[in-house]
Amino acid sequence: MKPTMIFHHPYPVSPEGESGSSVRPFKMIKAFESIGYEVELVAGYGLERKKAIKTIKRAVKLGKKYDFIYSESSTMPTLLTEANHYPTFPFLDFGFFRWAKRNLIPLGLFYRDIYWLFPMYANDVSWYKRAISIPLYKYDWMIYRCLLDHLFLPSIKMKEALPTAWINKGISALPPGCDSGLEDGIRIHSTSNNLKLFYVGGVTPPGYNLRPLFQTADSLKGVHLTLCCREQEWKAIREYDCFTDKGNVSIIHVNGSELHAYYETVDIFTMLREPHEYLDFAMPVKVFESIAHGIPILTLSGTEAARFIMQEDIGWVVDTVDEARRLLLHLLEYREEIAIKKERVCKVRKDHTWEARAKTAARTLMKIKDEFCNENSISGGI
Repeated sequence: MKPTMIFHHPYPVSPEGESGSSVRPFKMIKAFESIGYEVELVAGYGLERKKAIKTIKRAVKLGKKYDFIYSESSTMPTLLTEANHYPTFPFLDFGFFRWAKRNLIPLGLFYRDIYWLFPMYANDVSWYKRAISIPLYKYDWMIYRCLLDHLFLPSIKMKEALPTAWINKGISALPPGCDSGLEDGIRIHSTSNNLKLFYVGGVTPPGYNLRPLFQTADSLKGVHLTLCCREQEWKAIREYDCFTDKGNVSIIHVNGSELHAYYETVDIFTMLREPHEYLDFAMPVKVFESIAHGIPILTLSGTEAARFIMQEDIGWVVDTVDEARRLLLHLLEYREEIAIKKERVCKVRKDHTWEARAKTAARTLMKIKDEFCNENSISGGI
């Protein structure tokens, strides 16, 4: 008989998300299924979640056992995740969490990010929307502190930026993962005379200031940069116009499976961005997407992603644009060094799959379940 878990996400889950926040829940569901769990889903909009919760509670009354609940938070406050963003179901999700606590079902949650705590949130969101959202983000956090048994973070560095201290409860890193089904056909040796760089992600300053990336690639003979971002973001800014008419930069707007064809032809994934406090603890999904495709990564120092890349030896970490340019000129002449890094990426990939992340989460929450069982048996025997 399969072990059974509950996967909670207060928003619809889509297999073809355009951002890391929408990709991750789908990947984690499939990963839990892949490692052998029967997954009961509490996701979608409120009516869907309400129906699923009712079914689960009925099953528990009839004797069904669930090993744990794993939840993925939304980028929005939980109470605003309806399509119209009205708090139509104010007690649904957290009432379910309280029910789980009463029934000794371990509850772990992946806390996605704390963008709302940073000044750039005020630049992106109007004051009247912030007047509603920020108190509700704080309400989420208050509930998490009361009800969660374990908090998962993109990186343990994020612990330093949490709204308040996380005391006397479990906390650990559970970064994004990569797909395990891309083993075949990974190109170790380049087939192009040019050195092909690739970037996928945000382009809007100050959070995503890519001037170091463009300055690195600017007029560098033998280097071509392909940048992929949302079309509406690119149209809204003119920060990089002076760099994009040089002939060695291509701008594309694709997502999901359409990206595979580009990953198959590039040499290096680049994350050369201006430092920002928000990025210090971030672990972008695109880092692990690159790992899945066997692509080494070039980044500036000072971020959690850079520390991870150095630790795993899956790319290059530089301190300045000048250092990045010198490195690329060196790699143009000694392409075998890229091949060595690619081989290293392929070697460590198995440790960073979505299945590996699901196993880590399951081990953590099953340990809590065992503790609950032991405490219950001791109290029952007194």
